[in-house]
Amino acid sequence: MNSTTEDKLRWIFNSSLIIVCFSILFTFYDLKFARIAFFITSYLTIIGLCFRKFTLTKSEKLFISALFLLGLSKVLWFAIEYIGQDDFDIYNSYLASGKRLMIAAVIALFFLGHKRFLTPKNIKSIKYGLLISFITASVVGIWQVMHNIPRVDFFQSRATGAAYMYSALASAVIFIFLQDAQRRFHYFSIFVIFIVAYLVLFATGTRNTMVSFPVTLLLIGLLKFRHLGWKSFVLTLCTITLLIGASYTKVIKPRIDATYQEYQIFEQSQGNDMGSLTTRLAMWKVGIQCFSSNFFGMSQQERKQWFQNYVDNTQRDKSSLAYVDVHLHNEVIETASLQGILGVIVLLFYYFINIMVSWRYHNPALLSVMILILITGLTDVIYISRDQTIFFPVIMLLTILWQGERKRLNKSL
Repeated sequence: MNSTTEDKLRWIFNSSLIIVCFSILFTFYDLKFARIAFFITSYLTIIGLCFRKFTLTKSEKLFISALFLLGLSKVLWFAIEYIGQDDFDIYNSYLASGKRLMIAAVIALFFLGHKRFLTPKNIKSIKYGLLISFITASVVGIWQVMHNIPRVDFFQSRATGAAYMYSALASAVIFIFLQDAQRRFHYFSIFVIFIVAYLVLFATGTRNTMVSFPVTLLLIGLLKFRHLGWKSFVLTLCTITLLIGASYTKVIKPRIDATYQEYQIFEQSQGNDMGSLTTRLAMWKVGIQCFSSNFFGMSQQERKQWFQNYVDNTQRDKSSLAYVDVHLHNEVIETASLQGILGVIVLLFYYFINIMVSWRYHNPALLSVMILILITGLTDVIYISRDQTIFFPVIMLLTILWQGERKRLNKSL
């Protein structure tokens, strides 16, 4: 390849990297611009892939393949269930999310295939780009708290989804900076990041992230102390304990009491009374029954009718009908009830590959994002959200680029 072509590729690589970092930044301020940045990146990377062959490691191929297959599984499910049918809808969220995941895989193919263009400046741009994104998101969150917004949502109109993305960003920033921490000031800065992140997450009112965020930090600390350190681990544990103690009466205890009361209501009413937890319990129960009766999946409309028939026949779990048109608030059960056993296999393969890649390459930032995705998937669904299917693959890709090039540069020193 001549030098002119190489220079063009390098320009595309550097420009795309900056733009995709802006996609993360705008997620917590203006989702429209976040999407635009993502699609501009996709156009540039597709052009870049036309120039020449690329080189990938086995783990990089697996990461890209798992991401692409996850998106393809949703697109194929939509094609099988809806093309030629009366309820065909081009704006179906599963179709849109599937396409975004496949586009994200193409972007990952370009960046990982041309990682030779990564420089120390690029590494710093990823590191500090994520930090600036975290600071921006935190400022927005604090501003909303000061203006008495009931639940911080970073102008996304949905506090829960916003909390999932914010917790992933915060955990990635913490572990990226922990790996480069050398002085007490660095550890103090990381401590401040954790405090700010946890307080903002409390302001989102999302129970899942209140638990999953500190659990993820401590779990990775237990598994890999060289990434957290005994002192940092103890300090984190003490801080979490103090924060829980300070907020127990006003925040945590009411949530625990409400959860217990809703569970009691679920048992006594046999799932027929509405509530945040009761609807989830009913949906999970009926969703599992639905999957066991329809092993190879069905359309959303067929699932809704199956749920209605189940409720009519058993006179139980009426609250399961509340959100059956949206999703079942569990990633695996949601996938199983619609895409069947093949969809579940693809989803579990995706989980396994990302955990394996993060563990094999000692990438605590990627591992933290993946654990958060897994825990979040217990009570919600990430991979049918049009914005989360942009955010999560991008931040995971950035952690892979940062970690891989950081190791290469360290070996060359």
